[in-house]
Amino acid sequence: MSSPCLRIALIALLFALPSLSSADDGDLRLLRESIGYIEVADAADDEDPFDFNLSLGFRHDRVSGNITREMLSPVDGSVMQKVGDYSATRSYLDVAAEIGLYRDLAVRLMVPVLLSYDQSITDIESAATPLLGSQDAVSPTRSGIPEIIVGLAWQPMNQMRRADRPNWTWLFNVALPTGKVMSPCLDVPGSSCASNAGVSTGVVRLLPEWRLSYRFRYVETYGGLKGEIPFPTASRDSLFTPGGQLLGYRKTRPSIRGGFIVGAALIPWERRATHQRLAIDMRFHAHYVSGGRDFSPLFDVLGDPNLSPTPRFPEICEDGSVAGTGGVCNPGDPYATRFTGLTTTQSHGNIGGRLTLEIKAARYITFYVSSGLQWITSHLLTTESECNASVDPHPQDAINCNVGRPNPHYQREIDMVGNRFGVGNLTNLDLVLRAQGTF
Repeated sequence: MSSPCLRIALIALLFALPSLSSADDGDLRLLRESIGYIEVADAADDEDPFDFNLSLGFRHDRVSGNITREMLSPVDGSVMQKVGDYSATRSYLDVAAEIGLYRDLAVRLMVPVLLSYDQSITDIESAATPLLGSQDAVSPTRSGIPEIIVGLAWQPMNQMRRADRPNWTWLFNVALPTGKVMSPCLDVPGSSCASNAGVSTGVVRLLPEWRLSYRFRYVETYGGLKGEIPFPTASRDSLFTPGGQLLGYRKTRPSIRGGFIVGAALIPWERRATHQRLAIDMRFHAHYVSGGRDFSPLFDVLGDPNLSPTPRFPEICEDGSVAGTGGVCNPGDPYATRFTGLTTTQSHGNIGGRLTLEIKAARYITFYVSSGLQWITSHLLTTESECNASVDPHPQDAINCNVGRPNPHYQREIDMVGNRFGVGNLTNLDLVLRAQGTF
């Protein structure tokens, strides 16, 4: 009796093998599908001739920490002392589109609409630092479109096409500034600048990035490198080099950023027939920020010209002397460097993590809920040097530099050792909500 049953079972298994093999191939293909952080819209595929991704999101972040100032002690030497509490909040409406051009090549457009940007320095120790005033330094609420980001996304390798290869995503983005460039301003009674304080930095940013991932059934691991290379536009050079291209300048460009990301996404639930799934994405990142001429947390409070009837920071000539009455420098040195509110910040690091919940509700609809926390290491906000050692001295320089030429950016009240400002214990917490539709 057992022999006929065994023969029937073997025959049934032989008939079922082709269908089982086909289903397994399909399952394995779906088990190679990447998370949203890695995927790129494609086109010209047999089963998917065209992809157009459109997303709408809300992003809110808050930075908080301490403003510090350097004090010289005969016992402890240089000590950074807290002189105020700093906080800044930003809310964005993020609009983004990605259009597949051919296979794994796509063009991208991102428009971050700044709904509100508020920053303030409170609990100021006016006795220790009269430059910040005795009242809370509250900046006006800024809003608008600070920049538009355009770029390309390309995957030279794709695990969905070749199971023996990882996903390799290349991003080439460029951020183009739009709108009025920020000018220093505090929201105080009678201020005329609060309604027109600007929203843009006037800086073009190159944003290269590389991401590499591989999915092992229900886990996708990944890593990446990213950078940010800023270039002030020609029309905004006067903001970073207000006296022209003088030889004594040390820093005339914003900070360059670079870092890495490592992470893993867990896919605990996936319904392949209806293209539904749940992914939990966890990542760690670390970035290095070089020293540069930047919009620091002190931009408004140090640069607002309405705080005092006379300029708090005199115009400096190329030879290091203070401009005379009417801002006139010595003969042969006609360019006076005015203080624009920008300061030379010290290099520092950012480390943090992010947790993202990716919910693919249907084949063409995906929702993202994400939150990130990062720590910004303590660093100086005003760290300009009096002399530029990389330039040969000039016999007519008013300031005698042991090596090099006087630096017109140098302001003794904030850049001299013992007067320098800094930040400490900065944290950045953000929340992102986003919905994406594929058409």
